Amino acid sequence: MTEVWKSVVGYEGLYEVSNLGRVRSVARTVRQLNKIGKPRTYSVRGRILKTRSYDSYVYIDLAKDGKLTTCMVHRLVLLAFVGPCPDGMETRHLDGNKQNNSWPKNLAWGTHAQNEQDKKQNGTYQYGEKNPRAKLTVEDVAFIRKSKETARALAKKFNVSQNNIFLIKHNHTWQEW
Repeated sequence: MTEVWKSVVGYEGLYEVSNLGRVRSVARTVRQLNKIGKPRTYSVRGRILKTRSYDSYVYIDLAKDGKLTTCMVHRLVLLAFVGPCPDGMETRHLDGNKQNNSWPKNLAWGTHAQNEQDKKQNGTYQYGEKNPRAKLTVEDVAFIRKSKETARALAKKFNVSQNNIFLIKHNHTWQEW
């Protein structure tokens, strides 16, 4: 795939994003006042910027008018190549890989339901024990559903809220897929 570059929306003339999910600064001359109010001029070299990851997503820090903003690269790509996010939509990673920010192969705007369906199809949906924040196992849930103990006693035993016990017992959470 050929790499195509477009201006980052809101940062035109400062940064560009590619259809492969890379971000670069634009070579430019900057004129600025120093601490005593004297003008100074310096050059900014255009270069590919380093990204960072958190929760498997790729982020970048962009600066404008002395303010640093952290941006998700997948949103920058879609904004530049597709346009603004329609109301009620969010970013979809079609292949389930949050690190793959290429367009049009992997990124699209879509509904939350479409995004959740993508995760299920790709095997990246984190439910039950797969969720890194899960406190319970499938065996714990089976025990809770069969138990005649009070919600208070079960909540204390498993270190969860009574509401969580209620939701499990009434099949509102930990549903079978």
